Amino acid sequence: MRPAVILAFFPYLVLATRSSVHNESSEDPASAAAAGNITVTTMDHGAVTLPVKVPLYIGGMFPYQTDHVFGRVEETVNAAIDHVNNLDGILDGYELRIRGNWTEGKPDLALRLLYDFIYVDPPILMSWGPMLSSDAVVVNEVASKYNIIQATLASSPTILDHSRFPLTIRLGIKEDDLNQPRLALMKRMGWKKAAIVFEDIEYFRSNILDLEYTLTNGGITILTVEAITDKDQHQAQIKNLQNHDARIIFAHFYERPASKFFCEVYRLKAYGPQIIWILNGWINDAWWRYDSSNNSTCTPEQLEKVLQYHLALHGFYQAADVDRIDFGGIKPYPDQKAYIESLLVTSDYSARDVLSQSYDSMMVMAMALNASVEHLAKMEPPRCLQDFQYGDTAMREVIMQSVRNVHFYGATSQVSVDENATRTSESLRVVVKQLQNTTEDDLMKHVLLFVSADVETSFERICNNNFIWHGENIPVDGVTIKEQIIVKSLSLRITVIVLDMVGVSIALVFIFINIRYRNRKAIKISSPQINNLTAVGGLLLYSFVVMNSIDSSLYGERTILVLCHVSTFLLSVGFSLAFGGLFVKTFRIHSIFTKAVTRLKKVELPDTRLIMWAFIPVIVDIILITLLITLDENVVEREKGTALEDSSQPEREIFLVPVRQYCTSSNQFYFVVALYVSKGVLLVFGIFLAWETRRITVAELNDSKYLAMSVYIVALTVAITLPTLVSGKYDVNFEYVVLSVAVIFANTTVLCLVFLPKMILFWRTDDKSLSITMMKQNGFVSSTVRSFGLGADSRMDRLTLKLRKKIDQLETSKQELRSLAKGEAVLNT
Repeated sequence: MRPAVILAFFPYLVLATRSSVHNESSEDPASAAAAGNITVTTMDHGAVTLPVKVPLYIGGMFPYQTDHVFGRVEETVNAAIDHVNNLDGILDGYELRIRGNWTEGKPDLALRLLYDFIYVDPPILMSWGPMLSSDAVVVNEVASKYNIIQATLASSPTILDHSRFPLTIRLGIKEDDLNQPRLALMKRMGWKKAAIVFEDIEYFRSNILDLEYTLTNGGITILTVEAITDKDQHQAQIKNLQNHDARIIFAHFYERPASKFFCEVYRLKAYGPQIIWILNGWINDAWWRYDSSNNSTCTPEQLEKVLQYHLALHGFYQAADVDRIDFGGIKPYPDQKAYIESLLVTSDYSARDVLSQSYDSMMVMAMALNASVEHLAKMEPPRCLQDFQYGDTAMREVIMQSVRNVHFYGATSQVSVDENATRTSESLRVVVKQLQNTTEDDLMKHVLLFVSADVETSFERICNNNFIWHGENIPVDGVTIKEQIIVKSLSLRITVIVLDMVGVSIALVFIFINIRYRNRKAIKISSPQINNLTAVGGLLLYSFVVMNSIDSSLYGERTILVLCHVSTFLLSVGFSLAFGGLFVKTFRIHSIFTKAVTRLKKVELPDTRLIMWAFIPVIVDIILITLLITLDENVVEREKGTALEDSSQPEREIFLVPVRQYCTSSNQFYFVVALYVSKGVLLVFGIFLAWETRRITVAELNDSKYLAMSVYIVALTVAITLPTLVSGKYDVNFEYVVLSVAVIFANTTVLCLVFLPKMILFWRTDDKSLSITMMKQNGFVSSTVRSFGLGADSRMDRLTLKLRKKIDQLETSKQELRSLAKGEAVLNT
């Protein structure tokens, strides 16, 4: 152990003051090493022999000298060098010295400093910095030509290009590592749209490409990406952000260009509580207050109006547990630990992160050099660190390999370097901070900590802090247009289905009576099997109402098409079957009275044949529907209505666009025409039968009156329904109710007209009291015998009595004529 008091007696301590570029050592390192030891005379101890330490020079490129954070970097790096020089086990026999100066963020000054390193002795083995990306992307590429290894905290993704920067040790936080947390923040806030504006330099340009890619792959819509090429001209980019209605905007700038940009935002009034800026977190908190160069014409108060409630994502390495600090098995001394702890306990987060990383970066260099000593000694010929010259590629490779093996626990927790000379990110943390109260010193409130690579569940709150917004809710990312599939009201659907079930019950009752009492004369004479066809057709129409009540918004396009085809089938086939059965039955009555009674011809029309005829329009329907499905291109069309703002939550700026879904096809017009023509032909045929059988007076058989009423009701219903449906084009509930009620009303009415008269006859008569007589007179058919219990008090139609008398007279005359004919034959004989 080296007691600190001994350092006071080092006569060569004066040499340590030559750590600045303005005071390089003129001592020959080789001669110093040859000296081996130096004798020092003290007042208390007399002569003390101390080993001579060989000086090793490293370069130092520090950022801004007057900056309240960056201005302290040189002090921190020198403290780390002092700790190395006083620790046993790290670079024993050597003394680290630094040649450094300030670059002020200007690449030309950084290049001038590099020139001094190269052409002014003594040579440097490595260089700490540049710290800023703007300097590093210029200087490091040149430095590699001279075998100078540079440790940098610059976070530009460009620095990661190993082909351009083969000797750069990348110890800072990679800017691209913050893009995943940016995506996670967007998802947590519920933002799906964002814009990007950035200072068009190489550092930001590379990161923006990765940010855009990350956000897009994460489902975020990028409205626009605006590059600021002229630092004094921002109007076009700002107006373009306004034209895209950008609300969530990622703004990537250095502090000074940011002042000019946001001043122009203020001048154009392109800010407000609905616009949230998301900035880089590594720039100083309240940077707009420290801009002493008057980069903008705006006051700090004006810039704060623009930046109010803005967010920033700041990446940092986790602060260490000081008691655990260990430089490869070497523990720091208490006074060294105290210094490191002072870097970590500060309330200035920016200073803590910058200075602790600066300290550890210096330790990475020291430990790499320390590990190289053993490997250099094994070279042929053996070498020492002080032997390095800028043309020595072999020594450079040894030192770079030692860098890749560095691993220790430092001020920023676990520190390790991978094969690409890049610090690993196991200690990386990302905090989301917000500008909340401009009257406090602590302007940026730390709200969330990114703790997981899982985008969905990746944040935890810090000290129960919350975001603060202008209103009660999180600002929205812009006007949200939501398509809202128009659905039928549940209460209306329940009401309609209840009515439909009443109709179904009536149809089932009719079918039950038809089947159960099919042998009763009152039912039998009405052709019950054919009447059942009409009832089944009615059930299909009722099924159409049920199918039409299904909420199609719950299903995909293929399912909706299936529902449409099934609905078309039920409506078309149900109509054809119901009226087909009614018409063929009437056709049989027509045939009987026109051929059997009037023309005295035998008519054979069994139910089987009539049922087959009734299925002819059904077959036509099936053919047409099959052709539509197989040959035509059927799609689900989405027709949009006028967008209306959701008044229930106006702060969300949600506009609902009603969308009406319906099935259609490229040749649907021709299909509909063909279907209507087939139904029209069927109805015309029914009207013809009703007219032809109008004079048949057999009440038990003649349905002409009911047939005509059925056709009239259907035609009237269609005439009323179609114009009504057109008038309620976007009102799905209105359209649904009108169509369903029309089908239920027309269907139920037709069924009642067909079945109720038969039911009444069935209830009022029995088989013995029911008789039917058909007679021909004066060229028309007359059937008048309808007796209910004939007896003494029965009333008989006068026409019936007259007809019977005439028949009796005709029979008597026929008998007399036959008798006379026989008498004449006898006489002749």
